[in-house]
Amino acid sequence: MSLRGADAGATAEIVRRMRRARIGNRRRWQRIEAKLKRSQDLSGDEAGYVATLSRIYGDAGVTVRTRILHTRLSEEDPRPGCLSCGGPSEFYCNQNDAYLCGACVVGHDENEG
Repeated sequence: MSLRGADAGATAEIVRRMRRARIGNRRRWQRIEAKLKRSQDLSGDEAGYVATLSRIYGDAGVTVRTRILHTRLSEEDPRPGCLSCGGPSEFYCNQNDAYLCGACVVGHDENEG
C-alpha cells in the first residue's frame, strides 16, 4: 500500500488505537506501525488487514459487506410454485418475499443489487 494518497499520520493513529484496544494481533499492529513511522509501503496483506479491521471497528459502526437475497430451500421447507414460471421452487427471495426456481432466480428483479 503506497501512502501517497493516504494520510500516513492518520493511518498510524488508527493502527495505534487498534493495537491499544487489543483488537486483532498486537504484534502485527506493531510491525505495521513501525513501517508507517519509517514511511515504508505496507504489503498487500498488511494493507488489507488495516482496511478490514478499521472498516469494521470504524466510527461508522459495522459495515454490511454482503447481502444474501436468495436462500436455497432445504428439503423440509415448503416449496410453492415459482413466482415467474410456476415450476417447482428452489430459492426464497428475502427482498421480494417470493419463491423462485433455479432458472428464474438470476436477474428476476432489476431492483436487486
